[in-house]
Amino acid sequence: DLHSWSRGVIPSADGKDQESTSEELNLLYGIHLWGMVLQREPLQELGSTMLSLCALTIREFFLMTDDNPHHPEDFVTNHVTGIFFQNKVDYATWFGWRYDFIHGIQMLPVTPALLMIRTPEFCRQEWDSILSRLPLSPTDPWTSLLLTGTLSIIEPEEAYNRLNAMLPEHMDDGLTWAWALYWSASMQNGHGGGVSTSPATSTVSTEAPEENLALYRLAVASSELSADFAAARAVDGLFVTRWSPAAAEQNPWITVDLGAVHALSHVVLLWGEFYPTSYVLQGATVSDAWSNLAVVLGSSELLRSDLPRPTFARWVRVLTQGSGDLRLW
Repeated sequence: DLHSWSRGVIPSADGKDQESTSEELNLLYGIHLWGMVLQREPLQELGSTMLSLCALTIREFFLMTDDNPHHPEDFVTNHVTGIFFQNKVDYATWFGWRYDFIHGIQMLPVTPALLMIRTPEFCRQEWDSILSRLPLSPTDPWTSLLLTGTLSIIEPEEAYNRLNAMLPEHMDDGLTWAWALYWSASMQNGHGGGVSTSPATSTVSTEAPEENLALYRLAVASSELSADFAAARAVDGLFVTRWSPAAAEQNPWITVDLGAVHALSHVVLLWGEFYPTSYVLQGATVSDAWSNLAVVLGSSELLRSDLPRPTFARWVRVLTQGSGDLRLW
């Protein structure tokens, strides 16, 4: 069926069911991340395949845009299915019939995987038709979830301001105030970007969108402080995980295999407060045949290092100078 059914071996007259699509999505996202952390490519690819199939199924049958062809027209106006049984679909949850329950359970937990199913088009229709009409009390934890999981994707500044006005204790149990603010601040025009903190101005870029070639790729390092700070943590796309080498190691390094030779324009690193005095960026098209690409002074800021044009590499290595507490996010 390209998605999971709950209920196990317990018999049900209406068949097995799927209630929270986002919980299944995050289970599969977790498999993908676990394979990446263990550096087990088959497990990572299994998670990616299951995640892609699940996301496609959810967009097609569970989160309904106005042109959904699979459900009756009057039911499509609900935009989410609720409890999807094998023999029927019930616009409800197992714990209540409130609209914020029915819609909010499709948004938790809020992780990057959510953007695979919650498209700007869907979020706009769901918000305008249903969610914007709800009370959305700033003291109701479900409000934090609806603002983060829907409004942030289509109106990030409005969502950020409304979340910022809420108190941390009024967040959903699975959503912190800091993460909700970070999430909405990182959104612009649906996916990615940031919230403007200056007077209204705009620029139009004609450049091709950048691609993070290192994301989820195989990373190895000269050492790791512990399994919690493995090399893979530096390429998982999250700013809450990091690679740290053994503190006593001199000139530790980390290498990423991009999977194929690519033309590279720049390298972006974030060390935070624990950065090396300097580091050397190296590239190779053949394993271990390193060429120096740039020498960079360490900083706590986000560091972008432009590379000579043209630069081609499959492997990229960051060779730090010195030792101590280093943290590459």
